[in-house]
Amino acid sequence: MRAVTPLYDFVRLVDPGECRVLKSEGGERQKMSKPAKADGRCYDMWGQGDRCWNCSSYRAVVSGRLQEKVESLDGNACRVISVPIMQQDEAGELHACCLEFVRLLEQSIIPGEEPEEEEADGCAYDEKCTDRDKSLQIIMEALGRHSSSAIVCMDTGGNCIYANEAAFRMFRIRNELKDLKSFLDGWLERDARESGGRRWIQSYEQGRGRRCIDVEYFQINASGDEPLGSYYSFTDVTKLTDGDEQTGMLRVLDPLTGLYDWEGFREKARKYLSQHEGEAFLLIRVNIKDFKLVNQLFGRKRGDDTLRAVAYMCRDLAVGGDVYGRIINDSFAILTLAEHFDEKRYRTRALQVVEQFGNPIYKLHLQFGIYRLKKNQEDIAIMCDRAMMAIKSIKDDHVLSFAEYTNDMIVNALYESEVVSSFEEALKNGQVHIYLQPQNSHDGRLIAAEALARWIHPEQGVIPPDRFIPVLERAGMIHELDRYIWEKAVRQLRDWKGTKKENVRISVNISPRDIAKMDLESVFLELVNKYGVEPSKLNLEITETAVMADPQACIDLVQRLQKAGFAVEIDDFGSCYSSLNLLKDVHANVLKIDRIFLARTEQEKRAEVILTHIINMARDLDMGVITEGVETERQLDMLHKLGCDMFQGFLFSKPIPVNEFEKKYFNARIKSS
Repeated sequence: MRAVTPLYDFVRLVDPGECRVLKSEGGERQKMSKPAKADGRCYDMWGQGDRCWNCSSYRAVVSGRLQEKVESLDGNACRVISVPIMQQDEAGELHACCLEFVRLLEQSIIPGEEPEEEEADGCAYDEKCTDRDKSLQIIMEALGRHSSSAIVCMDTGGNCIYANEAAFRMFRIRNELKDLKSFLDGWLERDARESGGRRWIQSYEQGRGRRCIDVEYFQINASGDEPLGSYYSFTDVTKLTDGDEQTGMLRVLDPLTGLYDWEGFREKARKYLSQHEGEAFLLIRVNIKDFKLVNQLFGRKRGDDTLRAVAYMCRDLAVGGDVYGRIINDSFAILTLAEHFDEKRYRTRALQVVEQFGNPIYKLHLQFGIYRLKKNQEDIAIMCDRAMMAIKSIKDDHVLSFAEYTNDMIVNALYESEVVSSFEEALKNGQVHIYLQPQNSHDGRLIAAEALARWIHPEQGVIPPDRFIPVLERAGMIHELDRYIWEKAVRQLRDWKGTKKENVRISVNISPRDIAKMDLESVFLELVNKYGVEPSKLNLEITETAVMADPQACIDLVQRLQKAGFAVEIDDFGSCYSSLNLLKDVHANVLKIDRIFLARTEQEKRAEVILTHIINMARDLDMGVITEGVETERQLDMLHKLGCDMFQGFLFSKPIPVNEFEKKYFNARIKSS
């Protein structure tokens, strides 16, 4: 830090997760700006009363890249350059920190305005220095001298331009950069680096022993993502392996986030519990709802950055010796003493992650499942399962949700197991039927109907769809139910051929699982050909969520289905991750507006304005419009005036068996399915 301060007004080492200044070096300017409080908070330098919500150091740690920002200091503009590093404390624990290089700008900040960003060229380095590699060397030298880790810096051409003393000492190589570069070329796992791995564990033989090295790889970019170079940080973690030097941290650390993996979490959690016999514990599981959408919508790198942000959040939420880890995919766990848990603190920290993601298409949803240990000898896997049961009980769609495990959840789990085990027999024995809900014009004329599944159990009677459909979705069996209902619907259309009912269309639902599991064009063509039904009689409803999960696949699917003669509806439009761009690319025949817009709220007028624009937009795109959930004459008249074509809801009829549907609308009983 001292080596680089001549180029900057002051330099600070900060822990952005805890907003703490760990060390600071600088000249007279720094002394003039003492923190407003004596608690060492890093944001006090900038006169903030809370965390800076656009903190460059926080963004640098999460992204693993150099970040820049302009701040106000005593009415003057300062440029802050944040370089992420890993810092090892006295206990051997690794912490994500940042070096902040701060330079005062000549311009002043106008109250309420932030100065325009300077051009990237030269903005991060001394004006006298035009050689970027030399500037990068100076910064890395400052970082390397302070860090207890081995630091090796590369230029954009992959040449080694700097290494600190710890690097040569760690790998027992003489003080020659070319020799160190040669060793790294042969030892580093290039596949891990090239696939985007930012952190991983490697080992190498040294004398008679085997050393475990925590490797971090950082791309260093200036503003505008202009590459400056890269650097590696190597930390010897052999002593953290609890005596197992042959595998050690290779076995228990997640390479993406650096947290314990499942095996590591289980081992450390069991040890933590044994050290606190008789004390109350919580097992908290953190889940990212619909995380697969992040990768599909924004790419793998954004998904990895999101996982790292959640991992960093778990580290910050842990207190003292609390154990935390990434136990599987997008699921994390924290074992904490009950006295350490503060829901308000958890909410505040989690909201920072949600707001950091900030995307209008998809909102990050974090779910927390809490299990209170009955006794410390319980199996760790059972604790995690029960915390996950709590998460599965969450029904709301809030960006943050908390649920605590109760004994009733075991009953629900047994019920779900019974549903799954008896479902195939129910299909085989004809216990699953289609019910039809009409889709009407404003004057009540029948236009079409939607086929919905109902399970009529010989002992339990009618099982409501919300009691078995979500279970089948979680069990990955929903495509079996859908395939069965599709055939029932097509068979019903065949039975109506040649009667006064043959002009009534039936619509069926397609789930995201169906799109992933089946070649839907082939399946539907096979069904209509099998029963001699015109494809135009069968409408296919694809939910908005399914489209957003894989837009390109749905665009191609819709085109193929329409070419085969089927009409395609976008179902539940406006219910969750809606995007108007979706309608630009997906040329569906009908837009089905979700019932959420008809719910009674204090914002009915605003909802009506939104409905007006959606309906007009759909009509301009030559799409039909159906609104579901219509329950009152007032809603019907309002929607009719706005230009809606068709209506579905309890005002006309609830879903009813096929024979009741025929009696109600045709006054004649015919052969049904």
